[in-house]
Amino acid sequence: MIKTIKLIGSGGQGIKLLGHVLGNVLSEIGYQVSLNFEFDTSVRGGTVSADLTYSDEKVENPIIEDIDILLVLEGKSELAKRKAKTVIVEKSICNTECIKCDLRCEGKQIPFYDVANKQFGSPIYMNMIALGIILKHIGINPEKVDLKNGLPARYIEQNVAAIKYGYTYND
Repeated sequence: MIKTIKLIGSGGQGIKLLGHVLGNVLSEIGYQVSLNFEFDTSVRGGTVSADLTYSDEKVENPIIEDIDILLVLEGKSELAKRKAKTVIVEKSICNTECIKCDLRCEGKQIPFYDVANKQFGSPIYMNMIALGIILKHIGINPEKVDLKNGLPARYIEQNVAAIKYGYTYND
């Protein structure tokens, strides 16, 4: 069975890193994985999205039509308005923008930015907290896989801690 995950953020939110680490984890446990990135024309602060498809069998078509999990860390893009079985959204997007947009804020609203600041002292860990939450949704225990594969060596322990925190996060 083919499963799909769409990740949406802006430049600087670590969508590319999140996608690579998730792809590595899925590959490590035996899935066939396809990962494609799309970048906005803006150099900084533009939208970045990742389409990740995984399956027990070869992924013949990596184009995502039906989304199983949609992670939205930035809501300005039209991509953020896609429908999905599970929607996980940065809470601050829904606090003010929902009146003006079509983003489906009825999904899980998580204050990634605030949680990363409070628990790890920096918003740069919001993507790893999100990765932990995604791993929980797809049933992969971060204690049983090599999370370090693909993470930058400089802050590896903090990133692993943020992933594990996201996995155990309850709002």
